[in-house]
Amino acid sequence: MTTWGRIEHALNRLVPAHVQTRWEDAKESLWFLPAGGTILCAVLALLLVKLDSTLTLGDRFTSSSLFFGAGVEGARGVLSAIAASIVTVTGTIFSIVIVALQLASSQFTPRVMRHFTGDRVNQVVLAVMIGTFTYCMLVLRTVRAQDDVGGAFVPVISVTVAIALSLVCIGGLIWFIHHSARQLQVPFILERASGDTKRLLDQTFPMPSAASAAARPPAGPFVEILATRSGYIQDIDLDHLIDVSRERGLRIQVLHPCGAWILVGAPLGRVWPDRGEVTDADVCAVRDNLVLGIERTLQHDVAFGFRQIADIAVKAISAAINDPTTATQTIDQLNDLLVRVGNRPAPPTVVEVDGRPAIFLEAVTFALLVDTAYTQIRHYGAADLVVMAHLIEGSRQVAALVPERHRAVLASHARMALETALKQNLLDEEKDGLRAVGAWATQDGGRVASDAIERDALIVI
Repeated sequence: MTTWGRIEHALNRLVPAHVQTRWEDAKESLWFLPAGGTILCAVLALLLVKLDSTLTLGDRFTSSSLFFGAGVEGARGVLSAIAASIVTVTGTIFSIVIVALQLASSQFTPRVMRHFTGDRVNQVVLAVMIGTFTYCMLVLRTVRAQDDVGGAFVPVISVTVAIALSLVCIGGLIWFIHHSARQLQVPFILERASGDTKRLLDQTFPMPSAASAAARPPAGPFVEILATRSGYIQDIDLDHLIDVSRERGLRIQVLHPCGAWILVGAPLGRVWPDRGEVTDADVCAVRDNLVLGIERTLQHDVAFGFRQIADIAVKAISAAINDPTTATQTIDQLNDLLVRVGNRPAPPTVVEVDGRPAIFLEAVTFALLVDTAYTQIRHYGAADLVVMAHLIEGSRQVAALVPERHRAVLASHARMALETALKQNLLDEEKDGLRAVGAWATQDGGRVASDAIERDALIVI
């Protein structure tokens, strides 16, 4: 773990789980960075105006080309022009962002909208634009003519900085236009979704740990932890659960993985005491570290990463969109993720605390991720010959790159895809081509040959 990783880990242990979740939600919103930029620019305006009123600015400042050199009317004109133009451009940028969100929701899937609201380019450009407008308005109110109360005052440094900020806004606008043109392209969206899922895979499927995977929950009587609200499990704060287990002498079983939907009153977990009895405070302490929310997120829910990528493929092969090429690109990304997962050990299901099995978890399995990746694409893309051939061949490529223990589930999905496709209204030559592509899954129990299987030329994968 890097130094920054250790610092972040230490900070997470100090912050409650629900606060961490709200913080992650804030970082992915469109208001957080713009609000921060507005506050920073407001503070900057107040400080620079104070500096202007303190310093004695003579000819050596006003005569320099680096500083604003006009009078009261010039300062008011410049600040008014910058503020008026920036607020107009900001409205246009907001409109573009909203259109991008609508297109992403209708063209791809609503699950990728967080990628747009959490996009740092969008957030930074909006922060710069709104912050510059706020800065200009605060500086403009301090410009005074000779007959105004307090006498003439032109904040030379402040106006100069306003001009510099306007140039930054122009650069940000150019950057935003370029970025907006790219962020609605299929490869960009898939890369964003896949990249976030890969980072989550590194956390969910780490290197082997010393946890005792063979241990089972105690057989004695337990106390159930019931959900006080409905929602998706967004976070299981393992660090704090370890502390609760150690301090209160508890053994804890979490009955559901991240991403599961829980109804109010349904059991979230079970608790066994090592000493004494389980109190209401113990139950609350455990429940507080199981965070529920109204939507699934990519903070800890690795299966949701697969779900949103698979949804893009399902949307692409729908009658309304009819874009099988996007579906094949999506299958490629899913296969890349499956190879990464398949070559890592399963996440630990038992965590030891002070040498005793204390926390029992429901782990996300490779089979579950394969189901999430392939099932709906197979169902909705059954009538598309190219998509089905690409799905079957992709599963063969994954099976050739993962350990033997994972190949059975891949072969099973390939056989189901082959059987589903063969039931469609296809030509005999097309069916023969599909059988050739899926031959690896129907022969020798799904054993993958080292060389590529020859395919019929009629199927362009």
